[in-house]
Amino acid sequence: MEIVHQTPFVKIFYDETVPVVFEAWLGQVSGSEFRKALDQKLEAYKQLAQKHEQLFWLNDVRKLRGVSNEDQQWAVDEFHPKLYPAGVKKVAFVVPEQTYFRLSDEDITGKLDARKEVEICYFDDFDSAYAWFKEGVEAHQVN
Repeated sequence: MEIVHQTPFVKIFYDETVPVVFEAWLGQVSGSEFRKALDQKLEAYKQLAQKHEQLFWLNDVRKLRGVSNEDQQWAVDEFHPKLYPAGVKKVAFVVPEQTYFRLSDEDITGKLDARKEVEICYFDDFDSAYAWFKEGVEAHQVN
């Protein structure tokens, strides 16, 4: 596993064994830091996607705090529409158990899924998310 971008608020990793690009939020984040990190992750994804027939997108939002309604709307309206053209087809969220945060994340990403361009699934841990990605790889190899 390789760190491709790091700040005090987020680490963005690349795991070639899956393959997947994912960010792990480390706590409270400002709107500008949130937006910048997502843009950095998308740029890393685009570069790494050149090496892979299929590359996955994973979000660990269990510790993410402080994202305003305005920043959430930016993610839905401006950022998410960039994912499919970049080649993202499967997105996994590792979410906290607290209902408030889980519902918030599902509301944000449900709008992306409504376009039927990107398959989205929610998990309580990385192992389950990785297993879901690997199922996608195996199904792709059969076709």
